[in-house]
Amino acid sequence: GGRLALLQQIEPYLGKFYSMDWVRRNVLQLTEDEIEEMQKEMDAEEEYHMDNAERDGIVAGAAQAAQQNYLQKCWLSRLKDSPELKGQLVLQLEISRRGKVKDVRISESTIQDETLRNCVTQVFERITFRAFKGPEISLSYPITFE
Repeated sequence: GGRLALLQQIEPYLGKFYSMDWVRRNVLQLTEDEIEEMQKEMDAEEEYHMDNAERDGIVAGAAQAAQQNYLQKCWLSRLKDSPELKGQLVLQLEISRRGKVKDVRISESTIQDETLRNCVTQVFERITFRAFKGPEISLSYPITFE
């Protein structure tokens, strides 16, 4: 376990002081062929995971971040004028493989407030998701303000 212990010690510095390549050659002492083989496996695994959990994670993570901060601000800024304002919006998002939001629209809503609706739409237009492989993502995202 000596090599792995060494790897753990330099792990925090990977990409800063040691390249992954250097580590593979010098710490793990892999041959060129092993390195190439391992890279293929890692790529294949990444692609497989991306198709499933990872894509959901990308979507959930970015959407949550947006929701907690900016969406809250959208709503709070409207409460001054409309203290009774509450309800639900369902957004339809189209996300390209580069992680850009190509299209956002409100597919259903109990909220008539145009300013709030526009604010919410703009928040999602500005989110950048991590790039991913596989087909583009299309999802419905419900948001409740109450």
